[in-house]
Amino acid sequence: MNRKIPLLVVLAVPHAVFASDFIDDSKLNINFTNMYINNKYDTPVANSNTGRYSSRNEEWAQGYNIFYQSGYTSGLIGLGLDADVNGGIKLSGNSDHHTGGTMIPTGGSNGAGVRSWGRLGGAVKLRISKTEVRYGNDLQFKLPVVISNNARVTPQYFQGLSITSKDIRRAEINAGYLTRVVGRWSTDRTGLAIAGGTKASDGFYFGGLDYHFTPGVTGQYYISQLEDYYTQNYLGAKWRIPVTHDSSFETEARYFNSRSAGRNGETGYKASGYTKNNDGKINNNTWSLSETYRLGYHSLLAGYQQVSADSLMPTLNQASLKGKEASGVNYYLYTDRMFYNFTRAGERTRYVQYSYYFSGVNIPGLTFKIAYLKGDNIKQRNMESAKEFERDISLAYVFPSGTFKGLGLEWRNGLSKTNNIYDNTKGNNRNWLIMTYNLKF
Repeated sequence: MNRKIPLLVVLAVPHAVFASDFIDDSKLNINFTNMYINNKYDTPVANSNTGRYSSRNEEWAQGYNIFYQSGYTSGLIGLGLDADVNGGIKLSGNSDHHTGGTMIPTGGSNGAGVRSWGRLGGAVKLRISKTEVRYGNDLQFKLPVVISNNARVTPQYFQGLSITSKDIRRAEINAGYLTRVVGRWSTDRTGLAIAGGTKASDGFYFGGLDYHFTPGVTGQYYISQLEDYYTQNYLGAKWRIPVTHDSSFETEARYFNSRSAGRNGETGYKASGYTKNNDGKINNNTWSLSETYRLGYHSLLAGYQQVSADSLMPTLNQASLKGKEASGVNYYLYTDRMFYNFTRAGERTRYVQYSYYFSGVNIPGLTFKIAYLKGDNIKQRNMESAKEFERDISLAYVFPSGTFKGLGLEWRNGLSKTNNIYDNTKGNNRNWLIMTYNLKF
């Protein structure tokens, strides 16, 4: 476990930490996540540690995250620090039903999940006006070019430097440089890579802004580079048009342009799946257009997405780094779902999602969602194009008040099918039961 950053955090903060703003503006959040996962595969999957095959993956774990955020010292340059402790405890999951890389880290030669795991993190931060700089190993993001994956009991954290500024009216500027990452079910900090890459990159740069032209119209531009893998430009726009007091249309367009960089295509630096010349090089354009209609407590989303045919769309993905169990990835796409992200070379995807918020029948906190996604035209070398399909259902309830205020309960079910040769499983039926609770001090 890497403890260098928390030590630097402590050493970097002077005696001014005792200033009143530093203490008075501090926050402490304690989050608990209890999660049960049951996956049934049409095609048996190998345990990453033992090589044994199983047609079912079943795990149950309790996660915790204790996150402290200080305020800032007074003065032109405010200093502060953040610190967190997080980890998980295995409640169920023997070697027969543990495939590795799902939720619980693998431990020992028998291929079972470890009994417990934990991590320490922290960051030193400074603020000048409306600009904040953070340096540490617990960085999280939700940006078009980098997103932290929090879909298990412990979160994914990045290590490096981040800058966020709101000094320009109507704009939010984000930039950073990342060097390491800890996976959502791991205690091992690894380098950065893409799907298929078995060698780590030296670093990831990014920068961009969100600009709000009007309250209902926003434009986005970001640029990023993962050294020795790819350079990516993103351009996006979204606009909302009110129709009546309780209805509106929201349109969103997203475009990613990704090109090969550095050693991409060399041994260890190749992208997975189909590439035009079978060389593992990135050359991709991906665009999508979505329309959302909201009426009262109802919401209907429909969209189309197209991926160019020379390679997959890249993003940070450490799943191929050997022996790290560092998978877990998110795309800034509406097609990023329980099973697939629909970003394979040549893929065309139609998708629709319906949501209902039960406040309309006096049950605040209860939400139902169902989504259908169908992708086709997936490129395969020397074969006909492939298809994939996914259907997801979610029923979630968060207690809005009373003794159990903040307690969340959720059931998710997903069904997937594919004939894609690059996918290890041709079908999956997945059930998740999730309980969350958040305490704020």
